[in-house]
Amino acid sequence: MTRRFAPILLLFLLLVSSCFVATGQSTVTEAEARKHHNPSREFKPAVPITPLFPNGPPDLTAGVVLDKRLAAGAAQTVLQRGGGEIRDARIDQFRDVANDVFHRLIAAGFGQQYPWKLTLVNSTELNAFSTPYGHVYVCRGLLDYIGTDPGLWAAVLAHEVAHSGLRHGLKEYLIKRQMRRTLTSSTAGLSARGNIGTYWTRRGLSYRPSPSDPVRRLRRALEIEADQAGMLIMARSGYHPDYVFALYHVLAQQHGQQSKFALLTDHPTWEARERENDGAYAAALAEFNRYWPHAARSPGGAPPTVVFFGDADVTENQAGHSTIVSVPVWCRNSARPIRLEATFQPGAPHADNAGANSKMKVTSKAGCSGTGVPAQVRFRIPAEISTGEDSELFGVVMAYTKKGQFLGASNEFEIMTKK
Repeated sequence: MTRRFAPILLLFLLLVSSCFVATGQSTVTEAEARKHHNPSREFKPAVPITPLFPNGPPDLTAGVVLDKRLAAGAAQTVLQRGGGEIRDARIDQFRDVANDVFHRLIAAGFGQQYPWKLTLVNSTELNAFSTPYGHVYVCRGLLDYIGTDPGLWAAVLAHEVAHSGLRHGLKEYLIKRQMRRTLTSSTAGLSARGNIGTYWTRRGLSYRPSPSDPVRRLRRALEIEADQAGMLIMARSGYHPDYVFALYHVLAQQHGQQSKFALLTDHPTWEARERENDGAYAAALAEFNRYWPHAARSPGGAPPTVVFFGDADVTENQAGHSTIVSVPVWCRNSARPIRLEATFQPGAPHADNAGANSKMKVTSKAGCSGTGVPAQVRFRIPAEISTGEDSELFGVVMAYTKKGQFLGASNEFEIMTKK
């Protein structure tokens, strides 16, 4: 790789969960196009599927030569840092499902043919990312969470396919290049006048990420755009958009509200992404129902059960010498009630010195109405759990299926009780 493209490669190693691929005028040969795998299973949508973005992003029509060169330079480094491609026959079942989903998403998302390739990387990171020209990577660490579930694979890969087809990586590269040119020009002029040190001190323009950083703002915007476009693509492909939220909840439960799936701290939290995607959900659901009116006959099958929580409300029950915690719960896609488990603990949340006996668990149930009206689930905290005159408790509510599958968790909330 030449020195000229070294800074560009760094971009792809840093922009995790971004996918870069050529759009517009295709330079793929006929032989390359024949390598594009066809899905192994046959499903019939109610309406013939046409690409959502037949010509790529309308705001970016640059040629694809740069994309291809970037891909060639980055692929070897990415595999070296990721531990290489997994060549273990025991994960063939994952690979087969992943490739099937991958190519369905491509066909429903983008009209141009490129040498798309999905690679499973031998890394324990909980991550998925890509380099230019349609090369998408999923780390081994993610396999334990998505298994062979086509819907969860679609939620992961649709995000990457959207990054690719919309050329988000190239957009970031172009803005970074412009910033480097601007700063280099300013620095050169000031250096000639002998006051460069004063300039940098006064302006504070040494490159430090901040909330106002244009690259950081762009990344956050592109993440949300990839979420929303990916949701539409997976809906057309036959994967219910609720799988996006199912994936969010599983990963957020394991790693907290910071979106570790994206790894970068300047990417939106799960809560923010869920809020931003709420408006796009209705459009994606309409697409899914149009193409796949019988969900059970779609590639992703019936939609997953998903649960959402509102803010907890705390009231004192003086007569019963207890505290009542009421939590609004929205649930859909389940004919059976879900199990709710509330855990209350004195002191700071996740305190290391909190013994097992200091925690209290209360269980309840809630039905899945599938409507916009939440079920108000109430938990009673007896006075004996409190310590001292004024006690501070921290609580969280977890949702599970009858068989114990995790569905989601509320935000932690604080409770002040009085004796």
